[in-house]
Amino acid sequence: QIRRGIVIPTGTYHFNRPQVSFTSDLSKRVVFNVREKRGDFYSGKRYETSGGVTWRPNAHLLLDLSESYNRVNTLLSKHD
Repeated sequence: QIRRGIVIPTGTYHFNRPQVSFTSDLSKRVVFNVREKRGDFYSGKRYETSGGVTWRPNAHLLLDLSESYNRVNTLLSKHD
């Protein structure tokens, strides 16, 4: 049960989610990246968008900030 009244039957599931991504020049001190994935998810679809920025102020320190957003559309029904 993943949510009250929503049950995913026991079993093995495999989902393919192709992705498209972009990363700016890795040799720079500031690097940007963005990625989009989408594909099947149980009886529906899953869409994931993520991105981030990496900052290298010097050779000994790297700071990374990233965010991910998932949208899931599914036809799972409630079972009583």
